[in-house]
Amino acid sequence: MQMRDDASSLAEFQQAADDGRLLVAVHKPSRKPVGFALLSVVDDNGHLHEIDVHPEHARQGLGASLVEAVVAWAQTNEFAWLTLTTFRHLRWNAPFYERHGFREFSNASLGPELVALREEESEAGLAYEKRLAMRLDVNATRSIESAPRCGDA
Repeated sequence: MQMRDDASSLAEFQQAADDGRLLVAVHKPSRKPVGFALLSVVDDNGHLHEIDVHPEHARQGLGASLVEAVVAWAQTNEFAWLTLTTFRHLRWNAPFYERHGFREFSNASLGPELVALREEESEAGLAYEKRLAMRLDVNATRSIESAPRCGDA
């Protein structure tokens, strides 16, 4: 079994930044990045590829702010859905996204690119049965004008 390298490559981050698919939370006093959301397009929908907040800045609402900024990005780009994959067995993953309106959806409903992504995750060592796909109806969320922006920590 191949082990997954958790980090996205610098080239992936640079391309995402160039394409407007990298959102960064910045610590106000130091102006240093303390969190990010890495986005992509999968099956013509917005997809949250990766989100992370530095442990020293956890539990301060930055993850929630990043998710809200991701939703605003999806609305701006007029995607119908925002998808993600996450761990089923970790108590803080799926429940966190559920609090933000994401819902699990069946494997039968996955588009071909999301199916391929789930297979890649499995091949990279992320056990398929421990992961799930979730999605958010972008049109059912509050309007982009009222959505907070990901800003300073």
